[in-house]
Amino acid sequence: PEFMNGIANFEAATSSDLMVIPNWPRFLMQGDEMSFPVRVVNTTEEPISGKLEIFILNAVTGVKLTSSMVDYSGKEFSLKGNDSDVIYFDLKVESNAIGLLEIEVIGRVEGGSDGEKRLLPVLTSDIWLTQTHPVFLLPGESLSNEYSLEEGSRPEKNKTHFEYTSDPLWLALQSLPFSSGENPRSALQFFQLYFKNSMAAHVLEVVPDLSIHIGNWKAEGDLKSELFRNPDLKETDLENSPWLRDAIRQSTNRQQLIELLNPNQVRMERNRAIRELQRLQREDGAFSWQPGGPPNWFITQEVMTGFARLHQVGIDISNNDLAGMIRSALNYSKDEAVKLYRRQYSDNERERDRSSQIISPSLLQFLYINALLQPWATDFEEWSEINAIAKRDWNKLSPQLQAMAGIVFSIHEDDELARTIAESLLENSRHERNLGRFLLLDRSYVWHMRPIETHVSFMQLLNRVGGFETEITQIQQWLLNHRRVNDWGPTTATSRMVESLVANRPEADSRTHIDRISVNGANMPTQESNIQSGTGWFSEEISGHGGKVKLEIENTGSEISWGALYHQYFQDISKVEMTRDEGLPISIERKWMVEDLGPDGQVLRELKEGEMLRVGQTLVARIILTSDRPMEYIHLRDIRPSALEPGNVLSGYRFR
Repeated sequence: PEFMNGIANFEAATSSDLMVIPNWPRFLMQGDEMSFPVRVVNTTEEPISGKLEIFILNAVTGVKLTSSMVDYSGKEFSLKGNDSDVIYFDLKVESNAIGLLEIEVIGRVEGGSDGEKRLLPVLTSDIWLTQTHPVFLLPGESLSNEYSLEEGSRPEKNKTHFEYTSDPLWLALQSLPFSSGENPRSALQFFQLYFKNSMAAHVLEVVPDLSIHIGNWKAEGDLKSELFRNPDLKETDLENSPWLRDAIRQSTNRQQLIELLNPNQVRMERNRAIRELQRLQREDGAFSWQPGGPPNWFITQEVMTGFARLHQVGIDISNNDLAGMIRSALNYSKDEAVKLYRRQYSDNERERDRSSQIISPSLLQFLYINALLQPWATDFEEWSEINAIAKRDWNKLSPQLQAMAGIVFSIHEDDELARTIAESLLENSRHERNLGRFLLLDRSYVWHMRPIETHVSFMQLLNRVGGFETEITQIQQWLLNHRRVNDWGPTTATSRMVESLVANRPEADSRTHIDRISVNGANMPTQESNIQSGTGWFSEEISGHGGKVKLEIENTGSEISWGALYHQYFQDISKVEMTRDEGLPISIERKWMVEDLGPDGQVLRELKEGEMLRVGQTLVARIILTSDRPMEYIHLRDIRPSALEPGNVLSGYRFR
């Protein structure tokens, strides 16, 4: 017979007359009180009646817990044909319960039964908290505070630490960029290499104690990033955070500071950068964005601005190799500035727009370069006209450009206008005791809106005009506070900032300064071996305080100092209250919102106190975090309540 085949489809549906469907939570917590919903379904056409029962026991020991957790373990039900109902069991988890529960729900009717059994973990309601009391002192200030520390639910597990830094300026010096073995490709990257290494060598000359402390940091293993410090105070291991790569990079940059002690290595890196810059400079004096590319005025001015700033702080750039390169680049930049000036102000078609045309940032940058590099600058007839426009438009520019304009006017002996600009910037700045003096800047990626370089230029203008020593100190305090909570990467801006911080620092001996500190009458630190060289940082555990700590500090140095008292303890999560302390830099607020469907789509409304929730409703936690300063590393963890499931566990930005 011939080969034959075929396909047959059969469908079968299996169901029980009674179906029991519990709505299981993922976990329970100590002290939880919840209504446990169980849906019972009649799949037949006839009405049925029966009993629904719940049984609970300790899955480890086998001890029955039903009577202690449920008031009524059995409930009667009656269902019509093809009907269903939800039955609730009121569960009460004891405050000392812990481990694993075995919960079984069984529904029985005449002729059959159905049910489910599941293991549910019981989590502790105690949460590990860190109570923080920060301290901040200006030079010459004293502090005497008494703190009451929480006892918590497990006093025997409590820990109390005190951490303090007497001279934060050395933290800034640890961020000093020095590059060795890099492989730049463009002219700007080679110049940044030269700039960073020149500034590093200059700072080492200005602060000779730095070489001593670098050696001590190397010997004591203190060249690691602060992100590796105090792992016991962190909620999440650094390895499981987004900042592990930042911590490794910061540690690597600090390790390179050791090479700064080798003058031959510094000289070799600087000479290599100069040779490459000479090779990449075009015949017309310009630098290009990438090797072999067309001339680029922006890149050329960036390089020239860097050389001008090196010359401004006293770094010698007068050798023959650099002088010819600088003069050639200045001539190219001058030609471009004249072209831009004529295009904007001198053409007949634009004569009517002269009064409304604000000076270009590129023109002002050229004036700045030309003023600072006077030994290499050349006179040209349009200079006085461009300078006049800058005097007219300075108050319409960004704060950094205003500071640069003030420096230009001061160099050309217009001291009255330079002082006017300095006073105008001070009027537009803000001073706060815990932060210092700072300018309010819009977020921008434009070169003349960079916050760090803006404040450095602001400080240099005040220093040049004179008579603003207090304000300069306040700006330095802001820069140090900025370093406290932000990453200063290995950039030219960091080099300028570190140099500006040490420029006005009074000379001191190489010994590490320690403020006068006592905790409950005992002097701290208790051992000199706990002190970090230079910074005076130390961290020690405090024991036997009985829940009371009296802290007395006197800042005897010339810089700001800061620290914190940390008290860690277990507390029942239901007893944790929001901390409201105006002295803290961060405040947090959480509101529970219910997602409803309105006439225009989904809307959020605030959950009312005592409001009953329905199964399937969507809750949204609105967390508002407010910070009084920019912070780079903030870790926020919101604990998930039991009986709730996350709608989305992926991080990211969502616009709603």
